[in-house]
Amino acid sequence: ALTLAVPLAWYLHAYRVARAHPPYHMFGEGGLGLVNGETYLGIAMDGFTTALTPVLALAMLAGLLLPSRGRFGAHLFHWWLAGLALFVCLAGRGSSRHQWYLLPLVPVAAALGGRACDAALGLAARLGRPRLGTALVGLCLVATAGMAVAYVTPMYDSRASSLREAGRELRRISPVNALVVFTEWDPTTSYYSDRKGWHLERPGFRR
Repeated sequence: ALTLAVPLAWYLHAYRVARAHPPYHMFGEGGLGLVNGETYLGIAMDGFTTALTPVLALAMLAGLLLPSRGRFGAHLFHWWLAGLALFVCLAGRGSSRHQWYLLPLVPVAAALGGRACDAALGLAARLGRPRLGTALVGLCLVATAGMAVAYVTPMYDSRASSLREAGRELRRISPVNALVVFTEWDPTTSYYSDRKGWHLERPGFRR
């Protein structure tokens, strides 16, 4: 419930803002909707690689399968993962286009993966090889860090630098109260221009 409460609060806020200002378009509504199985598979692969890295994803699955003790909160991250899975299903279109939809998966993976590492250290200690357990866990941490750099580095490429510069130039040359018609649906230009106006090119719109 807590996992779904945050995105639900955001969508309700966005809906109220959209209803109060013409042209009554709710930015973000395009992310809601079911998609086909192939697209969901692609989302899962993004979570397995870019969001978590394969090492942390496998550690999360191992921690998920470990038996839980009956104390309060023992299944907190299990329910968190279930809530996130439901959200990704309902917001399939957005999850397939935007990596940040999978960000809530990181603390879940960290907790369950840490649980798996703790179990591995305990097993190595019982077998009389505590140093081996420590070495294996350390190797997993190093591998996770290396894979994180490899998967995340391409995401730092600036894909909207030209739109950002166009918005700044528009802010410089146009009056503060100007109304602007944007022909690019990407909101970067309008954001950096700090001007009100409309987007001419909308999904399904043909010039």
